[in-house]
Amino acid sequence: MKTLALLAALLATSIATLSACGGPGEAGKHIEAGVELQGQGRWQEAITEYDEAIRLDPRGADAYNNRGVAHLNLGDYEQAIRDYGEAIRLAPYLAQAYSNRGTAYDNLGRHELAIADYDEAIRLDPQGADAYNNRGAAYDDLGRFERAIQDYEDAIRLDPQMAQARANRGNLYLHLGDYGRAVQDFGEAIRLDPLMAQAYANRALAYSSLGMDAEAGEDIDRAVELGLDRAFLERVAEQAKQRRQP
Repeated sequence: MKTLALLAALLATSIATLSACGGPGEAGKHIEAGVELQGQGRWQEAITEYDEAIRLDPRGADAYNNRGVAHLNLGDYEQAIRDYGEAIRLAPYLAQAYSNRGTAYDNLGRHELAIADYDEAIRLDPQGADAYNNRGAAYDDLGRFERAIQDYEDAIRLDPQMAQARANRGNLYLHLGDYGRAVQDFGEAIRLDPLMAQAYANRALAYSSLGMDAEAGEDIDRAVELGLDRAFLERVAEQAKQRRQP
């Protein structure tokens, strides 16, 4: 869940940033076409456009970075890392390429390498909220919860509209048994992104842990409407209910 959420946040940032970087010329036209295809989830077709952009302009870092995002979303993390590495070689100042490569490393369980890349992204762009959010998730995976919370808080400070940072912090509070704070964070994530199905599901679990079964049921209903599996959610909620019983 956390990884998928990170990918969603990453993709939104990459498209927003790189759609403005195509520039004039034939290579730029292929980058713009690739970005449009990415926005539709047509990853393989986007890769074809970036391949052509790279053929026309082998020194264009944006095409490598964008192609890395497409490979990342197809689950080809090693190829994504190679593409990000080439983007970094061509444009060592490109903070997003470091942040993106960190996410690929994270998906491979190589959290220390991920953190090193997030560190560099933050050094290059101290206002980049995504790198803080993603580094927080890496610290979370390593069990370094205080550092994770600090990074999530920095991400929220830099981008108060980032629903994913609040959801990630809520997930951590849920894991730590701080159900009240988890409910607050999931509620804010839902306010910012009413279609975030996993936030409803996780808030339902927090509600169940607090004995607020009616509220949990409402959140399960909404999560199911958004595409999640009812049987699974109700089973997890029942387990939380059982754990709270003396």
